[in-house]
Amino acid sequence: MVSLTALRQHPRFGRFFEVVHPFFWPVIWWTLNAVFREYDASNRTEFLLGITWWGQVYIAFEGDLRPDPRTYRPIPRTFRPLTDAGWASDLPTNLEGQSPPLSSPARGAGVWTLRVLTEGALASPQFDSS
Repeated sequence: MVSLTALRQHPRFGRFFEVVHPFFWPVIWWTLNAVFREYDASNRTEFLLGITWWGQVYIAFEGDLRPDPRTYRPIPRTFRPLTDAGWASDLPTNLEGQSPPLSSPARGAGVWTLRVLTEGALASPQFDSS
């Protein structure tokens, strides 16, 4: 059991003793220890506690059950070897060496390809700003 002095000086439970008259401090000490035992036995994540002016502590809300660490087991990642057929290219063999490269553009090649494809397609009108 937690001592009365330790509970009074605890930052979370010290304000409980400010609400309760000193005559009822043994009651609050006894009920807080009972709540601690129930909290440990219930395997809950958190409790919302309420208190009466004469020291009775009650559980107003119980949180969720703590998850069992054995329940979640991620699927181990598997990597295909580079010799797998899934890594093969669908590009015809006659297009692999042409410029601009379509399968894996070099740095800046993608911009060049887009510029060549759209050149003259949309002529921007010249606006007269006068």
